[in-house]
Parts: sequence; structure tokens; C-alpha cells
Amino acid sequence: MKVESLQDYLGKISEDNWIKLATNIFELTESICEDYPDYKEWYFHR
Repeated sequence: MKVESLQDYLGKISEDNWIKLATNIFELTESICEDYPDYKEWYFHR
């Protein structure tokens, strides 16, 4: 079984679409900021 990651697709989509995708994923997961206050900075700088 192959485990895929978003990084596998980095070169296959435009930078604008990559930013939109990353932002959408963050919006879906930002509720954990209550438990992990530095989550936003970690997410966007990883």
C-alpha cells in the first residue's frame, strides 16, 4: 500500500491552487488551536 502525502502533488498544481488548498485544510483543522495555541504558525511554516 502506498501512503500519499500532499507533498507528492506539490509540483502538479499551481502555487495559487496550492495556497488555496493549504488554507482550506487549515480552516478545517483550526479548531485545535484551542488545545495547541501555536498551531497556526506551525501549520503555515512547516
